[in-house]
Amino acid sequence: MIGLQDLFPPHQFSDWLTQLKKELKEDGMSRLNQIDPIEGIPLISNGHQDNTPRIVSQPGVMPYYRGTTQQSNQWTNIFHIEAKDSSTDNKKILDALMNGADCVRFDLRQSDALNLISLTKDIQFEFIQSQWAINSHDHWQAILSHFDGKLPENTIVLYDHFEVKNEELFNDLLNYFADKQHPFLHVNGFAYHECGSNASNEIAFCLAVGNEYLELLLNRGLNIDEAAACLYFSVGIGSNYFIEVAKIRALRWGWTTIISAYSPAHSCSHIMQLNAEIGWMNKSFKDPNTNYLRQTTEAMSAVLGGVNGLLIYPFDLNSSEGSSTKSNRMARTIPLILQDESFLNQVIDPLGGSYTTEQLTNELGKSSWGLFQAIHAQEGPSNKGYEILEQHIKFIKELRINRISNNEDKFIGMNCFTNPDVQKNSFSRSISYLSFEYLQLENHIENA
Repeated sequence: MIGLQDLFPPHQFSDWLTQLKKELKEDGMSRLNQIDPIEGIPLISNGHQDNTPRIVSQPGVMPYYRGTTQQSNQWTNIFHIEAKDSSTDNKKILDALMNGADCVRFDLRQSDALNLISLTKDIQFEFIQSQWAINSHDHWQAILSHFDGKLPENTIVLYDHFEVKNEELFNDLLNYFADKQHPFLHVNGFAYHECGSNASNEIAFCLAVGNEYLELLLNRGLNIDEAAACLYFSVGIGSNYFIEVAKIRALRWGWTTIISAYSPAHSCSHIMQLNAEIGWMNKSFKDPNTNYLRQTTEAMSAVLGGVNGLLIYPFDLNSSEGSSTKSNRMARTIPLILQDESFLNQVIDPLGGSYTTEQLTNELGKSSWGLFQAIHAQEGPSNKGYEILEQHIKFIKELRINRISNNEDKFIGMNCFTNPDVQKNSFSRSISYLSFEYLQLENHIENA
């Protein structure tokens, strides 16, 4: 025996605190424990096993906050295409699939006339995953007809019934998917994130909408195992590195708690299908190359948290100049570097055991669960509970704007260490979700 305990005897938290007081000045001690101004939760810098709440758990085991698998940390690399010109879009899709993407998100929500034959030419759906984001009955009929009434095995539909509320479309999708154990209802935490939400609000939103979907499906005759299989979640990822990792873990934890309350017959019903999307809230046109660094750290947060799929949007997708070849390539390549060169797909729960991660997971879990309960007590997000979501996101959105306008929060290339080369590009399209407009922080710096 090496006798590591003799070589490195354990110390109590009080010993650690005594040593810190010796080495840090009074000001240094006061900065060890702070409150995150956006998240509203404590940030503890002197974590120790004596002051860190922990749940003894393993990856792939309930409550799944450490991930849903014990085999690998593999994720799908999703390529997004907003269908406009079928022939041109098809070439982009084939190029993406030949260069590292293994899932295609067909976004039909802005499309009217659909030529799916041209759009999907030479795509071998039996070998890839595909997602179809829709918001109309015509979209669904076009997809169903294109695949001769039977969707390929690895194909899912993403329909945000909470936003769209198209009863005819919902009924048709339910009739098709009810007995297939396949997702079709989209819990769109990403869109809520892009409107300015913090992590706790986003988790609570996902839990509240997800639970409302469950109740809707149960009322239509499905059991809890069938209903849980119909849901697909997405979250946005920001640049607060450890917060974003903890957000993913806390969301899975909360969802497991909700599913447990319905007493499912199968343990796999507790496992949520979770996709992470990296958007535009903190992206810059004044210093465009900084976006690739932000996208990389955000992608790392997503995969370290253990998501099933990762979608990085080109940072200039909604710009006056349009997305560039470089931005599209980088959006597709960053996940490949994390996978094939950094090997993050081979390490399960890489941050497991980190006192910081465990503490943040616990804090976000508590704050988001309290907010979810408040929403549920007001009859859910489609009723009076929506007012709670609305109040919280308005407050956090205004706080973000004020902090960046006053230089309290630093964004490289935007409000500090700015780029000397003037850029002409700007955001050309305003996007809204529910009653909220997507937040673009750089616009508020320029208008401050």
